[in-house]
Amino acid sequence: MIKALLVLLICMGFGCHIMAQNPVHYTDKVILKDGSKLYGSIVSWDVTHQLVLRLENGGECKIPSNTIKKVEQTEMNGMKKIGGFSLQPKKLYSSISAAALIGISPWGESSIGGAFHANAKYALHRFWAVGLGAGAELYLPDQTIEIHSFPTYATFLWQPVARLGIQGSVGYAWVGKGQNGDYSKTYTGASGGRYLALQLHYAFNNHLSLFGGVQSSAKKREWIQTWDERNHGYDRYQHNRMALGLMYTL
Repeated sequence: MIKALLVLLICMGFGCHIMAQNPVHYTDKVILKDGSKLYGSIVSWDVTHQLVLRLENGGECKIPSNTIKKVEQTEMNGMKKIGGFSLQPKKLYSSISAAALIGISPWGESSIGGAFHANAKYALHRFWAVGLGAGAELYLPDQTIEIHSFPTYATFLWQPVARLGIQGSVGYAWVGKGQNGDYSKTYTGASGGRYLALQLHYAFNNHLSLFGGVQSSAKKREWIQTWDERNHGYDRYQHNRMALGLMYTL
């Protein structure tokens, strides 16, 4: 019996020595609205409900999300421990994005192109951010129905959970000259119109997100007939297209 107890004590001591040689590092910091700071390792975080933090003593603390002011996470092995993206109130975010565009004209023709956008948003709340943005939409050459456009807009972001967000934009799309034409018309000018966009975002981490959505803008093209330049007029139409791309938040 005594020998068994001695063996058990030696094993326990050896185990404690191993644990002492390999301590667990807790590097996440949670700052509460009352100024308190908690250190530990984040187990999970639902921004609509609560954050679960593993403390240095091994216990877990459940913190209501509405009491959290800020969360600071460090990188381990080059990756964030908690995926997704969460807004921090009173913080400015800037982002750039690139997307593929495919649309269709009122006459049934397709338009294919790409878009590049940049915007800045200010987080009013852990769920909401508002800001401004601008972009360029460039279409493949030899397209008879579409012209390059350059939207400027006000935008908002609703981020209900860490991985999913919805972004909407309202503004004006400027356009190029509209020099393309078909066998019967030559386009001599163009003007833009109202720009609308709605996107669903999926965040891989704090920086990179995949998004897809729809965009629409009003456009007007002036033309003259190729066989009789005395006949002229304009086409006013709504250009609708789908977008799929990636966004990087700085």
